[in-house]
Amino acid sequence: MKASPHPYGALVDWHSRHQALVEIGPDPKAYRERLRAELLAELQAAPSQSAPAVAAPAAPALPTRFSQARSAGPRTAPAWPGPRPLSDIMPR
Repeated sequence: MKASPHPYGALVDWHSRHQALVEIGPDPKAYRERLRAELLAELQAAPSQSAPAVAAPAAPALPTRFSQARSAGPRTAPAWPGPRPLSDIMPR
């Protein structure tokens, strides 16, 4: 890794391969069979259950003319007290 042009990238690649080897193991065919058995067990556990259709949330009603629509914010702004005196800004 130290001799590679990008040592950190080489380390990330090595770690990814190591994690895959830990999960899959040395025999890919046995891993494939294990996955197939897990999938069959899932399918046999719930053969006739299908996922219920999820209804999309209703779209909010928009006004037809935006010129008559009111804003949601208040109409007043905080009062501005004016500039601060220089004695407050620059203490002696």
